[in-house]
Amino acid sequence: MVKRFVKYGRSRRGMTLVELLLVMAILSIVMLAVMSLYIPAHQSTVAQTQVSDVQDNLRLALKVMTRDLLLAGFLVPVNPIINSDATGFTIQTRIVGNDFARVSSAANLTGKIRVTVSDPDMVDNFQVGRRVRLFEPINANEVTEEPVLPGVTDEDRAYPVDAVGANTIDIDTTNNPSLDAADILSETVMIVVGDENQPPLQTIRYQLNNDSVERIVNGNRQILARNVDMATSLFDYWPTGGDPVKRIDINLTGKTVALKDDAISGEKIRSVETSVKLRNVY
Repeated sequence: MVKRFVKYGRSRRGMTLVELLLVMAILSIVMLAVMSLYIPAHQSTVAQTQVSDVQDNLRLALKVMTRDLLLAGFLVPVNPIINSDATGFTIQTRIVGNDFARVSSAANLTGKIRVTVSDPDMVDNFQVGRRVRLFEPINANEVTEEPVLPGVTDEDRAYPVDAVGANTIDIDTTNNPSLDAADILSETVMIVVGDENQPPLQTIRYQLNNDSVERIVNGNRQILARNVDMATSLFDYWPTGGDPVKRIDINLTGKTVALKDDAISGEKIRSVETSVKLRNVY
């Protein structure tokens, strides 16, 4: 019994150093083969992601820019495009966004005025607590009370929405109690504003700066797209040297960051362009 146990124990042996080295060599070759396939695939994926991001950013910038250009000159009796050159332009408008309604009639209530709008669908844009400004239909001036009382500021003419009905909007006139329903003529335009500090006339500046497309609204700067190729991106105006400008052609070119200097991971260039006819310019 003892002899059989000793014989069995001697027959159990581990791997030798040579065998371990051989296994490690084989695993290293396999890993190198796997990595040689994985790294190019990973670099290609990263490069394609960058290309997609560049295209998405350029399309977003183009979409926002187009929306603002279609609103350029809204209730502005002068040229809505100023300071225009190949690297940027400035828009003047009364509205930022699409939240506005036309008034059909107005009636006095205690501490507020009830405004009836011409299209009930427009009521959805006027939630309680938001603020509105009123502009005259002919000369586009902001609606003021008659006579104008001392101490009434622009901020006081940003009226809070107090209640909303099927086709009516109640505006709180507590800060400007002299405003009367008779001051609000038919076809007066009521516009939603961000807050009481938003000025009556909006100024939106678009410019190419430091490899970025910038949107500056009343002095507040936003970055719409980065990694913009400044050499090939530009704004063209029609008619050339015309006053007012009636159309703007936009060409934006973006570039990716090169991971390696090769065809797969090198710098990629993508461009988007559009032509926007200003609908508020005649």
